[in-house]
Amino acid sequence: MHTATLPLPIGATDSTEDERVAVGKRLRFIRSNIHLIRNDQFHAPVGQQDIANALQIGRATVAHYERGSRNIPDWVIQDIAAMYGLDVDLFTPAARRGLAPRLVGVPA
Repeated sequence: MHTATLPLPIGATDSTEDERVAVGKRLRFIRSNIHLIRNDQFHAPVGQQDIANALQIGRATVAHYERGSRNIPDWVIQDIAAMYGLDVDLFTPAARRGLAPRLVGVPA
């Protein structure tokens, strides 16, 4: 398993509110439109509860991440990207690019 160590993880206490909101907007947009982005695998939008179940977290936590009101741990971004089969960089601000997928056995 390969995980990158970055100087400022999204979950860091000094990540900015603007960064959290930007990443949250990306999460919400991609979740709501994944059936258009990856129509080979997804035939309908994915709900917050679907993400919560897959990550074993609460649906309200997913909502907080999408609103930008809570710091998003790197593993959440990595796991969501792996679930969707998308590059992690689609979810992260330019300064944070370069995270490797966290899950073993999931194609990058």
